[in-house]
Amino acid sequence: MSQAASRRLRRLVLGGAGLVVGWLVVLLVAGLVGRGCARDHLTARIGASLRATASIDEVDLGLVRGRAAAHGLRIRKDEGGHLRISIRRAEVALAPLGLVAFDRRPRMVELDGVALEASTLAVLAAPDRKGQPIHVGGLVARDVHLTFLPTALLPWLGRVEVAIERVEAGPTVLYSALSWVFSLRSLRARITVAAGVTLVLEVDRGKLRVSGGLIGATPVEVPLVLPRLDPKREMTQLVGVIKDLVTQLAIDRAGGWLKQQVWDRVRDVVAPDSPPPPDARP
Repeated sequence: MSQAASRRLRRLVLGGAGLVVGWLVVLLVAGLVGRGCARDHLTARIGASLRATASIDEVDLGLVRGRAAAHGLRIRKDEGGHLRISIRRAEVALAPLGLVAFDRRPRMVELDGVALEASTLAVLAAPDRKGQPIHVGGLVARDVHLTFLPTALLPWLGRVEVAIERVEAGPTVLYSALSWVFSLRSLRARITVAAGVTLVLEVDRGKLRVSGGLIGATPVEVPLVLPRLDPKREMTQLVGVIKDLVTQLAIDRAGGWLKQQVWDRVRDVVAPDSPPPPDARP
């Protein structure tokens, strides 16, 4: 390679490196300057999506890494009941290197320290609106506390409190605060219903395992079948899923009890000293 060609190549490399460094500096500065704009945009988008009032204490914006974090997110809705949501920290994975200017869809949302309280079924329902819902590539939440007052989902259960250690959902379209349930992948939680009855729930690989309360210490496992989300019937679908699961658990528990009773009668007649079958639940 001639010296002239070598100099041209060196200038091209240096020029390209300069452009890359300059672009990264622009992104860093834009991330610092654009925090206020990002906070206003997120507040408006969340409020419009849920038809509620939203506020955010602080926003960190990293355009190079493609990350945005909101601290102290609060959502309030008083139409059709009352809904209160507070999130200690919400982090969103976006397109890196400034490509978020062309692709604004959140790739992953991570939530820490979530508290939700709802008074009625209507306040949780997806609002009838012309605007676009929020599409996310996935959702992970930790340290979540949900409180449903007696009239919210299933009145006969009374007040329901849910403490979620960790939950993960796949690609989700957020029409309401509970839309992620329909793309649920894994869950570890405790549910406390009327009279202080506590159930331990675990969801993994399409199975729901429940123990505690009337179920007993031995977990009962049933398949978890989630319907395709219809935003106009979201709450109706959710209540239907809960009722189906309660019915399956009741049938499973009753089947185990009946099996034990039959075995006890047969054993008393045929072999009084025989042990119970290994799969029989007391």
